[in-house]
Amino acid sequence: MTPFSNLPLNYSCSIKGVDPIFELIIFTGFRKGEALGLMWKDIDLDRGEIRIVRSLARTKEKRLFLKEVKTQKSKKVYTLCTLLYLKKSL
Repeated sequence: MTPFSNLPLNYSCSIKGVDPIFELIIFTGFRKGEALGLMWKDIDLDRGEIRIVRSLARTKEKRLFLKEVKTQKSKKVYTLCTLLYLKKSL
């Protein structure tokens, strides 16, 4: 547990002027719903992984809900090392 564990993902770390959720989308290519569907339990800092297992979706009535990704192939695991490398190379 860290002091930031109870904060929503997009508020706990930021680079001046850029919301972290946008950084994540830019540097990973995550879809908007995938990034917004992330929870802290999807991030394993010990193993250096981010898992995509759900996404944020909208009903016809404009209500938001979390849903599992459609197929097993859609479930993705990204290594933080790769993500940091991509960020540094830009």
